Amino acid sequence: MTLRNVSVVFILLLLSPASPVDSQNLKVGYPSIGGAQTPLFVAKESGAFRRQGLNVETIFIAGGNRVVQAMIAGDIQFGQVSQAPAISASLAGADLVFIANLYPTLVYSLWVAPEIKQPADLKGKKLGITSFGSVIDFGTQLFLKKFNLIPDKDVALIQVGGQNNAVAALAAKAIQGCLLNPPASIEAKKLGAQELFDLRELGVDYAFVGVAVSRAYWNRNPDVVERFTKAYVEGISIAKRDPGLTTRVLGKYTKATDQKELAETYRVFVTNTLLDKPYTTDQGIQANLDGLGPKLKAAQNAKPQTFYDNRIIDKLDKSGYIRSLYQ
Repeated sequence: MTLRNVSVVFILLLLSPASPVDSQNLKVGYPSIGGAQTPLFVAKESGAFRRQGLNVETIFIAGGNRVVQAMIAGDIQFGQVSQAPAISASLAGADLVFIANLYPTLVYSLWVAPEIKQPADLKGKKLGITSFGSVIDFGTQLFLKKFNLIPDKDVALIQVGGQNNAVAALAAKAIQGCLLNPPASIEAKKLGAQELFDLRELGVDYAFVGVAVSRAYWNRNPDVVERFTKAYVEGISIAKRDPGLTTRVLGKYTKATDQKELAETYRVFVTNTLLDKPYTTDQGIQANLDGLGPKLKAAQNAKPQTFYDNRIIDKLDKSGYIRSLYQ
């Protein structure tokens, strides 16, 4: 057999699905359809889960709190979700834990009406947030603090719901600004809004979106959780190494057809921020606890280590597995 034929056979073996006998069925929930979900979408569409003997069904469940509720109920085994809802549930007695963190900071920019030229122009104006206690609420308050603006005194914070609702409110002049990321930010730009500030410039270590599982499920199924994580980090590597495939996958899930829109989503969520090695940090979780603290007393004295476990990521890192994915 020639070297070329051996290579072809090897590739086919890698790509072939696991046998039905070995396949493990899993359900993974995610709360929004956008760039933040890229690793999950790519891991599924590229066959990374299948190569680990996993038959993964990805399920859209609108809202992080609902994803968390589905995990607690046992309706899904994993959730790709913002950390704050899972931390809140854990503080109330749930046994959820993060096994990976995808983004190390807040992936938002503040988009404003054309008449807003600098942060000081926001005094007396209204900023839209999804809801009080949300990641966007926390990020907005961090922005205001940086520029010495007092929430609800200098600048009113208005609950408007999801990012699409915020764009609509901005267009209707019901608010003068809001935190957005692609694809909502692209729609806002089309309507004349301007990017005033990229929250990455705050330099805040913030666990933005991660992969969560219940400790009980992990204890019962340690091999499944490790195989899932291996496939997940492979999905991250494919997203980083293959922009063409990744933008096609994003197009499939988001229904976007504008190539500039897809390229911008890829730039923001993959090129700029997605971690090769998705470790969770004390600082990233503490930032979530700080954001929850004013409205959730239990968060004020909680220890960050309670809410995450890097054992699998550390094993995959130290064994050379993650490095091998990029060679």
